[in-house]
Amino acid sequence: MPTTPTQRLIACAFTFAVLATAPTFAGDATWNQLSGTHDWDTAANWLPSDTFPNGAGEVANLNIDITGSVQSVINQDITVGTLNWGDANGAQNWQIGGGGVAGTHTLIFESTTPGGDTFLNVTAVGTSTNVFLSTLNKVMLGGTSNLLWTAGVSGAASHVLNTNTVFDTNGNNVTITGAANQRTAWNVFGDLQGDGTITYSGAGGINVVGTKSFAGTFVINGSRSSGGLDFGGLSIGTRTNVAGLNPSGAIPDAAEIIINGHIISNTIPANRQSGGVVVVGDGVGVLTANPGQRLTQNLITFNGGSLDHRGALSDGSWSDAVQDTVAVMNFNCGYNQVSAERVGVTTAGTYLNATTVQRGDGASLFARADNWAGTRRFIIGNANDFLIGAGGADDTTTKSIIPWIGVSNTYNPSNAAAQNPEGFTTHTANGIRSLALATEYSTDLTAGASHNVNTNSFAGMGGVDRTINALRFTANNQQNIGEGLTLTVASGGVFFALTTVTLASSIHQRTKLLTPARSTSARPKASSGPSSASSTRSARRSPAPAA
Repeated sequence: MPTTPTQRLIACAFTFAVLATAPTFAGDATWNQLSGTHDWDTAANWLPSDTFPNGAGEVANLNIDITGSVQSVINQDITVGTLNWGDANGAQNWQIGGGGVAGTHTLIFESTTPGGDTFLNVTAVGTSTNVFLSTLNKVMLGGTSNLLWTAGVSGAASHVLNTNTVFDTNGNNVTITGAANQRTAWNVFGDLQGDGTITYSGAGGINVVGTKSFAGTFVINGSRSSGGLDFGGLSIGTRTNVAGLNPSGAIPDAAEIIINGHIISNTIPANRQSGGVVVVGDGVGVLTANPGQRLTQNLITFNGGSLDHRGALSDGSWSDAVQDTVAVMNFNCGYNQVSAERVGVTTAGTYLNATTVQRGDGASLFARADNWAGTRRFIIGNANDFLIGAGGADDTTTKSIIPWIGVSNTYNPSNAAAQNPEGFTTHTANGIRSLALATEYSTDLTAGASHNVNTNSFAGMGGVDRTINALRFTANNQQNIGEGLTLTVASGGVFFALTTVTLASSIHQRTKLLTPARSTSARPKASSGPSSASSTRSARRSPAPAA
């Protein structure tokens, strides 16, 4: 039926009305409110003023020069691909929260490409704090999107990002880079959920407060202090001197912690770590209950990294030992560190238990405490897989050793003399400890193949080939084994106590120091027989690892 002019006019007017009231579509935009609380999903709070970011891959710029604290409130689930966030020219704080019923709305990071990257770029030129408020339901990675998180902090700026709500990886990966030394931190107050991998490569730190349900992997490539062990790239229950942080914190269900790094010097306060450090507790905050398991109970892998366990202080209502038990500790490669310290006298001690230890080829460990096998313990469930020797009793020179672990048994952070291992390690019912210099080393190279020897001279060779179990060498000048002679170290353990030692002059090229090849894993393999070491060796102040 044909329409009349009046009907066509009404239809045209209705079409115009629909178009005029249709919702604005989201897009990239920049926040335009300089202070106060304003709604994210109000287009007038953005430039251009006809849109607000809400879509996979879209860019939200919350990085203008604000004049006062700002809270951006979401009243619906919001999705972005990139969030650029932080006061551009000052020290003002910025919060993102949820409107309406608290805990209803989610901020989602999602790429337009399956498996693609999203971006959180946090910047600061002053001292500021950005917060995902607890009024949000959660912050989540959407679909199969990963998050690249860059902390762009310059000069003397200091920036903290607090997640007071749930942060859910949703099975995806988070990579954090660019943090300025000691000046950037991610404080995880709300739950950390999901799995996937969280990789920290900055020089700031992740501070875990409270028990998290995260079941994925942490990869720690950086630390919070200037290469030292003051705070970790991953800190679990530390920093009680900072408002809002406390010594509670745990990641017991994490699948794995991987610590990558290498030692660069032995300066105070601790051997300097250029890379990953994990710190448990701070030994300062007083707790009303034993914190229990704080590390993952599953797997820790060391690739030249450091673990510093600081125990806890009791308020007097409890006194049992602070313990963490890990199913597998894998010392995969490099020169690694494990420390136990700062427990005070209010508890029975700090105990680190490894049900199974694994060792990769060439890996070594420096274990530091002030009382190993006493109030500080590192107990290795499969220690017998690594002990080499005759199994002598305590206070005998035939005590079996773990040749790739060096121990300091008098360590404290201000003791310069204890920044390096003292000698070889044995293992008892109370865990590792150093061999006693006075009673568990012979000084005689003729003592026999089952003895551990501490000497500063090879004069005792007596002109014939000798075999000993382990050698701790203390000379600070050139020493000759003797032309044509062979000293065989059955365990493969050679420890240089000083730093200017050679074992043979270059004119004695026929001198040999033999260190038989040994298994490097918890699963013994067939030995390939003795291997000849160079006749001239540079000294190292650490155990020479078994082959």
